[in-house]
Amino acid sequence: MKLSRVLSLITLFGCFVFSAGAFAVIDINAAVVQLRDPANGGCSEAGAPLNNCFTDAGTLADWISLTRNPTPSSTAPLLVKIGPGNFGQFYCGTGLLTGIYSNITYQGSGMGQTKMASITITNCTDLFFSDMTFTGVGGGAGYGIALIRGGPNTTWTNVEVLGPSAWIEYVCGSKRGKHYWFNSHISSSNGFGTTVAYKASCDESWFLGTEITAIETSNQLNKLSAIQVSGTGEVHVYGSVIRALNNGTGVATGTNHSAVSVTGPGSMHIHGTGIDAISNSASTVVALYAANGGIIHANGASYNMSTGAGGKVTRILNQGGHVHAPYQWEEHPTPPNIVSVTGADMAVQTNCAATGCQMAGTETHLLIYNSNCTGIGGPWFDVVTRACR
Repeated sequence: MKLSRVLSLITLFGCFVFSAGAFAVIDINAAVVQLRDPANGGCSEAGAPLNNCFTDAGTLADWISLTRNPTPSSTAPLLVKIGPGNFGQFYCGTGLLTGIYSNITYQGSGMGQTKMASITITNCTDLFFSDMTFTGVGGGAGYGIALIRGGPNTTWTNVEVLGPSAWIEYVCGSKRGKHYWFNSHISSSNGFGTTVAYKASCDESWFLGTEITAIETSNQLNKLSAIQVSGTGEVHVYGSVIRALNNGTGVATGTNHSAVSVTGPGSMHIHGTGIDAISNSASTVVALYAANGGIIHANGASYNMSTGAGGKVTRILNQGGHVHAPYQWEEHPTPPNIVSVTGADMAVQTNCAATGCQMAGTETHLLIYNSNCTGIGGPWFDVVTRACR
């Protein structure tokens, strides 16, 4: 074969390879796909197009639900790698579909680096999310994450969720779902008088090393709660922070400002966790509120509660629920001015001579909260004098 002919064949073959690679494709059964922001280069790298790449969250969701074959499952898992940038509303499954999609991992580029407006989960389970932020902007009623039909299993690691309602469970499914949160930040901030960060009404949620915060900034306060549990909801919090902060001028009364609110038959379990209920205005702030058979078990928690002049601080407000939350306040010349339930709180008084321990000497006294003690010394029973303080 002449050398010129060989060179011509090599050139033709090289052109064919280059041309074939110039058109990106998406495999119908791809195990790994990417989502890239057009503002950050989109689906190209070093001038070459990337296969199995999407630039729109909605198109990706449609491909997962309607095109990908086989359907994502335990035997055909799917990994979605998401680059830095801003993406719109996202969903997994649609209300019109009857199939269940599972074993999908959404891997972002870092909290605050990959930003989704919101996600709606329907007909999906065994989902894994990491290293991203849900802004809550444009997410329906302002939610960051919504479960349209309760029952999925999800895991969230290093995820930030924002919005007037960061998490909401709309309708309970036939099965109870389970959600795990690790090293994450869930925060709701609103200027309309109603702010609830995490609404659990169907499923079981576990928080480890996570902050759940609700912040109200308006001049009214209709409802402020970091975690609200109702229905069949069940929440467990370990080594985390729960915060309900009124930074506005609205005044809360009754149960309108509570860090934790549980209505039966829902339940809440808190261990090794800091609980803040703080108001700038003269509000009634409540750390733990239970009603109508709601269950709260908070052992090993710590409390930071304060309110404006004339307000009221309540650690436990029990209206027909079951609350097991013992606590001993730090030593102080006088016991804290709080509202709780009989036997749940203890305090150490260190200055009996100056503050009235019924002439029982100057030794440190142990006090137990007792709602039957209504005298000038407050609702505290002195175990040394065996009388109300």
